[in-house]
Amino acid sequence: MKNIIFFIFLLLCCFVNAQKKTNSFEIDFSKRYVPVDARQAIIDGNYSKAVEMYTNILNQAKNKRTSYKGVDGNIVAEYAYALALSGNIEYAITNIDRAIALDAKNAFFFTYQILKIAGFDTLAFFFLPVKGPDWLSNNHTDLAIQKINNNRVIIRRSDIEQAYKQAMSKQYIHALTTAYLIEREYPAEYTPYIVEYLAWKGLGKKEPSITALEQAVSLMDSTIQPEEKNQYIQHLSSLKKGEIITQDNPKKRTKTIIYTGFSWMNGSFSWNGRVGLYNNNNFSTSFNFMKVSADEQSSINYGISIYKTWAIVVGGFGLSMVHNRSDTDSKWSANMSLSTGLSIPNDDRSSSYDFMLNIFLPITNESTINYSITLGRTLYF
Repeated sequence: MKNIIFFIFLLLCCFVNAQKKTNSFEIDFSKRYVPVDARQAIIDGNYSKAVEMYTNILNQAKNKRTSYKGVDGNIVAEYAYALALSGNIEYAITNIDRAIALDAKNAFFFTYQILKIAGFDTLAFFFLPVKGPDWLSNNHTDLAIQKINNNRVIIRRSDIEQAYKQAMSKQYIHALTTAYLIEREYPAEYTPYIVEYLAWKGLGKKEPSITALEQAVSLMDSTIQPEEKNQYIQHLSSLKKGEIITQDNPKKRTKTIIYTGFSWMNGSFSWNGRVGLYNNNNFSTSFNFMKVSADEQSSINYGISIYKTWAIVVGGFGLSMVHNRSDTDSKWSANMSLSTGLSIPNDDRSSSYDFMLNIFLPITNESTINYSITLGRTLYF
């Protein structure tokens, strides 16, 4: 009993310490990468210097990224704005798409600014009303609207394929601007309006998505299959009836996880795995499996578990049924588990290496207290 109390106390200490470290980590992250000098360069009108500073800041953040934090989306949005002010519209749009995917707080504000600078006033209108960050005054944003003449952009009908790929890969602003230019050059084409509909829908903008889809349907002629046209008409009807559109944000998507690894328990090694779901709140739920073989005895453990991640520290709780077998006996037992450890992700957050300490507490009389150490890898899809 003393061992159980001590282990639970140790787990609680780890969780509290992890939460404190997570909070301090977030504060340090914010202070380290707040680009005060780069922002001042924008205010002073020194846009090339601002671009250079933001480039260095983002490179530092990329090299030092840890856990599931990645690069700060707000800084990416500011970088995109600096690029637009310096005249590099193509790269500015690429980066504002990145900022939107990273769920940047000011992404739509800087999208509005970039589209205005690039001369896409019609598209920019749908990002109103927008409130900018405190460091950028309204007076400055009014002065900063330096329109670039996009009438000189050469566009081809075949570019619609690229625009469609951009919309499907969640490069929504790129898709919108390409579709807009195609609509201007080829007003009788319905396909760019389909791209516009997909992009607006992905951004969570209901009204422009309805308008774009209405225009697409009105331009569809006999060359399109009736079944395909009817599908779009049904989509349009659903939108008008109040279908809820939410921004399609990859950062908020629930992911499937598959874990496999090895454990050391009772002086022997075993294989263990789990399959489940991981959400944006850093919670995961999974079904677990573990097989232990030692001398003439073996056991198979089936269970469910819940884990929570703070920065790189993980804590969890589980319930399981254990089937113990030997040459002379076979019996079932039940236990619960408490776990704590570390989860170290790779740069693109598609996998992590996990180290865990676990204690198994008996629920039935047939169970005994056990400890284990596990090491493995988790894949995120």
